[in-house]
Amino acid sequence: MRDDLEQARARVRLDDFQGAIVILHGRADAPSLLLLGQCQESVGDREGAARTWARLPGDASARLRAGRAEAELGHHAAAKAHLRAGVDLVRNEVERFAEPERLLHDLLVAWSEVSYRTDGSEVSERLLGEAARAWPSSPYPLVLLARRTSDADAARRLLTTALARVPPADLPDFLTRECAVAAELSQGPAILEILLTHGLSRRSHDEALNVWRTRHRLPR
Repeated sequence: MRDDLEQARARVRLDDFQGAIVILHGRADAPSLLLLGQCQESVGDREGAARTWARLPGDASARLRAGRAEAELGHHAAAKAHLRAGVDLVRNEVERFAEPERLLHDLLVAWSEVSYRTDGSEVSERLLGEAARAWPSSPYPLVLLARRTSDADAARRLLTTALARVPPADLPDFLTRECAVAAELSQGPAILEILLTHGLSRRSHDEALNVWRTRHRLPR
């Protein structure tokens, strides 16, 4: 059985997610179900992934993944139920987890994002505050606040502070992700300006700015 899991991991390294799914079918151990859900999500079966991760109710990492998947599907009540349960698991059994602070933070950030859509900013910001206390060096609570504010100066301040917390090795992926998000936001140009000063390429900046202008029906 262990060999099957290693074979599935080898398939994933080759981007053969369907092959890994075939190998993992019928297995019920936690590592296999976590990987199976990842493979299902990679081939576009987000509902299947959510169902797979839901088979691990005592695993906070699986709760996080299931919650995120349900949120992407628009199943907000199911998403919040998974994320709330994950938070309770980490808080009540902290010794079980290798990085409980990071995991608790990730659960609370994901819960905050869902709550922002369904419960309003007050509940969402309370959850972000809890996330910031769980992992004080994280940039992500500040990033989410920067995305949400309609005040361009506030967005600049928040994002500048957040960028100072991003490890250098993670900065390229961070810049790429936030560049794509900025093209969708009302304060996108202000955010793109900050990203440019922290290493975003001029080409990526200009492409995102053109997308922003198109969405806001402004001349390029």
